[in-house]
Amino acid sequence: MEDLKKSVTNIVHSMYNFDCSEIVSLTRPPKPEYGDWALSLPLKLASLLKSPAIDIAQSIASALLELDGVQDVYVAKPGFINLKLSREHTTGIISEVLEQGSSFGRNTTQSSKKINLEFVSGNPTGPLHLAHTRWAAVGDSIARILINCGADVTREYYINNVGNQIHLFSESVYARALSKSLPKDGYPGEYVKDIARRIQCEFPNIIDLSYEDAIKIFRKRSWQIQIEEIKKSCIAFRVNFDVWFSEESLHEPDRFGKSQIDKALARCKQNGYLFQKNGAFFIRTTEFGDDKDRAVLRSDTSYTYYAADCAYYLNKINRGFSDLVILVGADHHGYVKRFQAMSNIFHVDSENNRKNVQVLLGQMVSLKNKRQSKREGNVIGLSEIIQSVGVDPLRFWFCRYPIDTPIDLDEQHLKKRSNDNPVYYVQYAYARTRSLIRSANLLQMEKFGFFPELLVHETETALVSLLYDYKTVVIDAARFLQPHRVVRYLESLAGAYHKWYDKCRIIPRKGILDKSEAELVNTRLELNRAVGQVLYNALDLIGVSAPERM
Repeated sequence: MEDLKKSVTNIVHSMYNFDCSEIVSLTRPPKPEYGDWALSLPLKLASLLKSPAIDIAQSIASALLELDGVQDVYVAKPGFINLKLSREHTTGIISEVLEQGSSFGRNTTQSSKKINLEFVSGNPTGPLHLAHTRWAAVGDSIARILINCGADVTREYYINNVGNQIHLFSESVYARALSKSLPKDGYPGEYVKDIARRIQCEFPNIIDLSYEDAIKIFRKRSWQIQIEEIKKSCIAFRVNFDVWFSEESLHEPDRFGKSQIDKALARCKQNGYLFQKNGAFFIRTTEFGDDKDRAVLRSDTSYTYYAADCAYYLNKINRGFSDLVILVGADHHGYVKRFQAMSNIFHVDSENNRKNVQVLLGQMVSLKNKRQSKREGNVIGLSEIIQSVGVDPLRFWFCRYPIDTPIDLDEQHLKKRSNDNPVYYVQYAYARTRSLIRSANLLQMEKFGFFPELLVHETETALVSLLYDYKTVVIDAARFLQPHRVVRYLESLAGAYHKWYDKCRIIPRKGILDKSEAELVNTRLELNRAVGQVLYNALDLIGVSAPERM
């Protein structure tokens, strides 16, 4: 479809000297008899070109008829175009899939971008919870899709190891080491005791130290040990971060006594956005749509979180990233304007140097029946939910919905080995393709050739059309940062495959009777191989396995 869109764009440019690349779109007609693709572009161009849509449609249709692979073009009032592609052109996708294998679907649409993708970034004060699990699945899948489209992507985890929560966490661990009650608003959970025991093993005499000396060790080792556990959980979930960035490093002075935060605020001042009020310092973020100016330095000379955010942003820019993508919870909706303000504040010297900052707001996740965790108080941890449900169902389910859609997770449903469980339904389709290939290998069917003109059953036409759609699905998923497009495509392809499998006998029960039947069987086996390959490729984009047998 992308090649066809480019052809339409070129036709319009040559006829009207107009770039329609941003508005051209192809859709599937509501009925197969209307053709393979529908184009409503003339309706959009009519007002822009000051010309009747039907006339524009007729002109574009005439040019489309000259393209290779276009069998027929129909124009309908008030300005729709329907295209029918030749059988050879549509079934050619099967050979393309088989020739390219695991590379099918890869493209260079994002190759000009160096992207910093920050996600999860849970505070190192406890295990990752259900919402973090969702961000991990979605964030890693976005990274996989962008890389598939040629982008240079860095997966990054921001460690919030500065501030009151870290202090309270270390105090909680220290209290557990002394077998004392927790401080007010302290951190409960068996994991806090586990960390305390580990620190005591590392420093056998730590409880004999003064409070001042002991708390320094607890403050450092508590979050470090928790991050080690978080890393293990992420790896088990098939998420590998390239960078684990410490907030603490932003506060550390260089040899001239200046921290990265100091330098960021100096840059804000130089660009005219830093001002003082009531003894504190603020940045004029309201000039870029924020609801209020953000404090960066309190009257007691301590930095705010936004000061560290500014320094972190500048750090990313200095590392050469062209695009910044940040996944946060919906409760961080205020971050959108703040981060976008940074892009303007730090780049007033050049419009072209302003960075593309996208903040993706994710809705929360609830667990059906609200089951409690024995080890972690009222928090369901990533490791625990993996043990209960498994990696594949979790990654599939979390990527199945737009990120701004709340999810109610049903553990029992995700464990089902039945067709009403979407991940099982898709994986079973792939396993079926592999089973047919194993059976075909015993029959040595490849010697009978490939004849795509034999694929005339309506279920085969539907499968071929879906194979044809795959590249566009991936490109759009990267463009809009939406892994759910891949998941929904997988479900459609699996559904079409199961229907084909049930309607068409691929390998006859009584064996091959004659040459013509053998040619049909082998041609269908090639279609089967192509579907299996695309299922495998798409599952890999969301980090879900493709089992050979089920």
